[in-house]
Amino acid sequence: VPFLIGQSHNGWLGLTYRDRGPDWVELELPWRADLVGEETREVLASGPIVSLMDMASGLAIWTRMGRFTPIATLDLRVDYTRPTLPRGSVFGRATCYRTSRSAAFVHG
Repeated sequence: VPFLIGQSHNGWLGLTYRDRGPDWVELELPWRADLVGEETREVLASGPIVSLMDMASGLAIWTRMGRFTPIATLDLRVDYTRPTLPRGSVFGRATCYRTSRSAAFVHG
């Protein structure tokens, strides 16, 4: 059963946990009318999608490290390969492919 990610901004967005592996995490951002970017298209705005990927990236780092530790996002870029479906959820999967003493590298 998916659970809500905290009582923070990510919880307010309704992000839910879907799955994970040793170095990756997948979350879902469900469609909601108040998160729509263009009313005529009924697709989610880019801001919540960026938040989805930021949270999935952080969780992927913690999953790979095997512990929670404070982290900060230094650079995040989202390239869109196709539009979302009207009234459709967006799924975000991030994989932490490298860690060093002071940085982690993630793609999703």
